[in-house]
Amino acid sequence: MPRLASGGWALARRWGPPAVTLIMVALLLVYFQQTRLLDSIDLAHMQWGYVALLGLIRFGFLLALGLAMQSYLATRQLRLDFTEWFGLTVAASLVNTLTPIGGGALVRGGYLKIRYRFPSANFMAFLAFTSALNLLVNGVFGLILMIGILPARPGPASWILIAIFATLVVGPTLGLSLPLEKLRLPGGSRIVRWAHLALEGWREIRANPRLLLEQAAIAIAYTLTQMAGLHVGLLALGAQPRLIDSLIIAIVISAWRVTPSVGFGVQEIVGALVASAIGVNPAAGMGSVFLTRIVTILYLSTFGVAYTYMLSKRLGQPLANAARAVTLVSENDQAEPLSPPADV
Repeated sequence: MPRLASGGWALARRWGPPAVTLIMVALLLVYFQQTRLLDSIDLAHMQWGYVALLGLIRFGFLLALGLAMQSYLATRQLRLDFTEWFGLTVAASLVNTLTPIGGGALVRGGYLKIRYRFPSANFMAFLAFTSALNLLVNGVFGLILMIGILPARPGPASWILIAIFATLVVGPTLGLSLPLEKLRLPGGSRIVRWAHLALEGWREIRANPRLLLEQAAIAIAYTLTQMAGLHVGLLALGAQPRLIDSLIIAIVISAWRVTPSVGFGVQEIVGALVASAIGVNPAAGMGSVFLTRIVTILYLSTFGVAYTYMLSKRLGQPLANAARAVTLVSENDQAEPLSPPADV
């Protein structure tokens, strides 16, 4: 029976996310058919200059993600060259874009573990920290914007968004403030030791004021690129949204991207729902998110493949195999002096 249960869980993990994605796409297509929502988008009058600008903004978005990792690794006496810190970000983003459940974090963590013996527990602690920080920044931006438009739009939708943004502020603030490293899990298994190492990595991040300031600045830059990207996407589709409306939609989408996603369709639906709630054409909101995805895929399909090849060559094996190194809790996953590998 345990073996059967294990096999069922493995089957669910493999086919569950694609099944959810297919269901979401099917529902999205039915929704399009019933509401004729896309009829209001005039693709023949696409503003291609804004599309090109959107590509540059996505480049800035990837730079922010890569710099966040580089900033953290520098505190651990590990400095990557541009090909590694930016290339890993691009390759990981390609994985996140094309797979139902984003596995880019595993690719980055596995690469660092194999090539530099960097503890994956520490890297996962860093990812958890930056996720909480990004949610907090999104919540703060969202509250400021909603308070600004509340007098003009005092309806239920505004209060729901205020409640969402307030939750994004309170939840991460509590998580970042609590001394989670003091938790002591029972037992002495490898998984428990891995968890303790991750909590210790969390403590090291919280105890480094300079790192906190750098990560906060990068989180703000990350959110601003998301805002700019969605607004430019709306302009590319011929919409004429108010800037504040674009920013509110972008903040919700940005917060959603921090959480695990089941792939295509979900972010587009969220964009349409938020746009509708604040009085923006839902087709434009959804279309802007979809356009951003297409531009990102075109960008990543070129540079992502190139960087994947270069990093695989340095690693001495396909980069896709690196993800397995994070899922294996081994005796080597401990805080040990880092040593640069021999050139591959």
